Amino acid sequence: EVALEDFDWLEGESAVSSFTAENNSVRQFCSQCGSSISFTASHAKGKTIEIALALFDTPPDAEPDAHIFTDSQVPWININDGLPRYKRNREGS
Repeated sequence: EVALEDFDWLEGESAVSSFTAENNSVRQFCSQCGSSISFTASHAKGKTIEIALALFDTPPDAEPDAHIFTDSQVPWININDGLPRYKRNREGS
C-alpha cells in the first residue's frame, strides 16, 4: 500500500483502465492484456493505492506485514509465517 501522493506513473498510464465496484473500490488493469495493476479500497478514500507486485522489474524495498482476506483463501495454501492474518481487510476484520 502506497500513499497516492507518493505514486507517479513513469510510463504506460494511457493503457490503464479502471473498474469501480458498487462499494466504490477501484481496480485498475491493463487495457491491452487485462493484467491487474492496482486496487484502491473504498475505505482508503483516495489516499492510498495497492500495487500488484508483479509490475516491478526489481523487488520492492518493502516486506509483507500481514495477510488480508484469509477467509477466502484457497484451502491448499498454508500461511505459517507468523504475520497477522485478517479475515477481510485490516479495518473490517
